[in-house]
Amino acid sequence: MTSRPVAPALLAPLLGVALGALPSPGAPLDAQYRPVPGQVARFLDGDSLLLAVAVDLDKAPFVVVEASLLAFLGRSGSGTVFARFFHYREPRPVVSERFAAAPEFVAIHVDRNERGDGTRIFGQKVTPLASDDLVVSDPLLLDPGIAALPETRQEALDGMLPRLRIGSESEMAAYWEVYGLEAGATMEISVALEREKAGVLTRMVRSLRGRQVPSAPVVSWTETASGPVHGMALALGVAELTDGNYDLKIAVAGPDGSVAAAVRRFSVRRR
Repeated sequence: MTSRPVAPALLAPLLGVALGALPSPGAPLDAQYRPVPGQVARFLDGDSLLLAVAVDLDKAPFVVVEASLLAFLGRSGSGTVFARFFHYREPRPVVSERFAAAPEFVAIHVDRNERGDGTRIFGQKVTPLASDDLVVSDPLLLDPGIAALPETRQEALDGMLPRLRIGSESEMAAYWEVYGLEAGATMEISVALEREKAGVLTRMVRSLRGRQVPSAPVVSWTETASGPVHGMALALGVAELTDGNYDLKIAVAGPDGSVAAAVRRFSVRRR
């Protein structure tokens, strides 16, 4: 699905909220249904923020016919509402949009199911990315079934995992971007997996761009920036991880000593 710049004011969706046709940001998820799994990722796109959302609508307790991406802008979510409508054709639609400023809240709303009903089934708060010279995007978790690690952002979005949970998979993959370095600049990257409240770092890297990397609590290496937007992909072996919550931690140090970091939390549930 293609993205387009967001207009500063979209009258129809705003009127929709006023008339009760669209839910407000504070509206809770429908009490009848459990929220479906989803993943939200933020990327810088020039002076804009590219926001990508993937949800597993197959987990909804009904057949989804039409759905929409809702973004609530402005202070306390009281500003303009952006709505992107789409027909449900795939188990995990990935919807992305560019925003001049980060919305406060993003949601997936089912406009029509097989019974004609509508309800919100996914929602998450959004914060702006750091505005420093050196910035790291959200690590994006990828479908473990992808044939190869992505080489572009679009390839990564196409393989965006609609849930932040590892089940029977023995491997997962991640993609992220580094911003703010000139082409040829040397950076040091550190990657770690940390179990929540365990106090011990565990890190099992199966491959890094085709190279074998030994297991270690923290893996660090140097890399040359390809330009002000430097994409990176990594495959991680997770077969030995026990059930629990984990943080995938990315840290990048620039040649001037500046450091940027990002974290992606996911869970492991083997049963």
